[in-house]
Parts: sequence; structure tokens; C-alpha cells
Amino acid sequence: MVKKSTIKHGRIPFFLELVLTVSQLLVLFVAIIVALASFLSGQDIWRMVIQVGIAVLTVGFLVWLFTRIIFQGMLDATIDKLKEQAEKEMEEAAEAARIAVEEAAQRAEEAARLAKEEEYDLEENSDIIESDLQL
Repeated sequence: MVKKSTIKHGRIPFFLELVLTVSQLLVLFVAIIVALASFLSGQDIWRMVIQVGIAVLTVGFLVWLFTRIIFQGMLDATIDKLKEQAEKEMEEAAEAARIAVEEAAQRAEEAARLAKEEEYDLEENSDIIESDLQL
């Protein structure tokens, strides 16, 4: 018996959605803070753009690395869970096949025993018939 998968397609888990949202907000707030700090210190617009760009790229790379590690960990855990589930289903199928083979062997033995009994009965009947015919 095959069970239907309970995996929801089309949606990511809440924890991963939370990690992505927090990481995006972190990059956005870092950009705003660096832009405000540069503006309040009286720097040129081009220098402020370069500083914000460098800050966004740096924090963005770190956040990407962190989220990639989180995603990979959850993906590995899901793959392991599915492998264990598949192994369990294979073991159940193997057990069911073993039971079916044992039952078939028992039925074959029973059929052989009944056939032998019938053969014995036929031999007895043929002996009785032969003795009746000789009389």
C-alpha cells in the first residue's frame, strides 16, 4: 500500500520564509543607515552611493551565505527524511512479499499433501475394484 506524500508544493516552510524576509530587511536597513550616516557627515553624493553599494554588497554576500547554509541544511534534512521513509516503505514491501511467499509455500505443501492423499485413496479404490472384479 503506497501512501500519498504530505509535502506541500508551491510554498516554502515558514522558517525559510522568515529567514529570507529578515535577511532582506537587514540589507535594506544597512543601506539606509549607511546612506544616512554618509549624508549627515556631509559627503558627496557619489561617495555616498559608493559607500552604500559596498555596504549592500558586503552585507548581501554575508546574508546570502547564511541563507544558503540554512537552505542547504533544511534540504539535507528533508532528503534524509524522505530516504528514511522510502527505506521504511521498502522494508514493509519486502516483509509483505516474504509473507506472501510463505503463504504460497504453505498452500503448495497443502496441495501436495492433498494430492498425495487423493493418490493413496485412488490406489486403495483401485485395489478394492480389482478384488471385486476377481470375485
